[in-house]
Amino acid sequence: MQLKAFPLCGEFLELVYLKDYGCLMIKRKEDGMGEESSAVDAKIKNCFVVTPIGGNETPTRRAADGLIGTVIKPVLEELGFVVHVAHEISLTGSITKQVIDHLLNSDLVIANLSEVNPNVMYELAVRHCTGKPIVTLAEHGTSLPFDISDERTIFYRNDMKGAAELLPALASAVDSVLSVGGRVDNPVTRAQKNVMLLDALTEKDAQEILIGRLDAIESSLGQLISVRNNPPGYSDLDSPESSGLRVVLRGDISVELLRKFSELVFKRVGANLVRQLRRTGLDGKPTLIVIFNDFPRGKVLEVREIATSLGLECSSIRKIAG
Repeated sequence: MQLKAFPLCGEFLELVYLKDYGCLMIKRKEDGMGEESSAVDAKIKNCFVVTPIGGNETPTRRAADGLIGTVIKPVLEELGFVVHVAHEISLTGSITKQVIDHLLNSDLVIANLSEVNPNVMYELAVRHCTGKPIVTLAEHGTSLPFDISDERTIFYRNDMKGAAELLPALASAVDSVLSVGGRVDNPVTRAQKNVMLLDALTEKDAQEILIGRLDAIESSLGQLISVRNNPPGYSDLDSPESSGLRVVLRGDISVELLRKFSELVFKRVGANLVRQLRRTGLDGKPTLIVIFNDFPRGKVLEVREIATSLGLECSSIRKIAG
């Protein structure tokens, strides 16, 4: 399809859009005769706008057209995008098929979630399934559904000042989402990653994760019980002369580093390391649980200081029955 013909540097050039390849090609005619292909293909970047439409001259249509015409198109065209909107598509054929095609294949989608329109939500979900770049907007005061309420959304005010404020915000959001590369984070891609992770787990991995989570629950319960049983101002000076101590260290701790830690605890506190257990925490980070016996009262803080001096992350220390 020929888009434009124009003279340049004494030559006659034609700008042709190759639909099958989604690109432009410049063709040259020397002295007006004998077409000869020159350079060059320029990949067209397409942006599809998802928005509530409404009937002609309805407040919904006027708000959508105003947003598209004064903010979305100026920003995206400045960034080199060709902007497509469902109610402006003039090609014959199924409009639904064309919309789905844009949702699946466009380089970028801008979704206006104002009014929480059902069609918009459906189209948003289709785009999320692709994992491709999308930027969401909503008029200030829009109450988004729970499933997407935590997703990054630009809220704007529907007035002239709001349009001026939205211009740089939209440009920044587009630049940010395009700079990520690869699949964009959204509720669908996160669920897909979890499924892939679960499929890759062995029985041993699952058992370790379960043990790690049970240990985290046990640790949390122990802390709650300690807070309940120990009034403000409580000190382990009020505890028995000696008892056990359970220390949870985070990270991949070498045998040598553990040896140094236990030696310093014995030297400065007099407690003996009697048990160690390596597990995996909820975040997948290695965890080392160490148990000391004959732990004297009044020395909990000193153990934490020893761990810090060795560069160890001590996530939990609590006294247990001796």
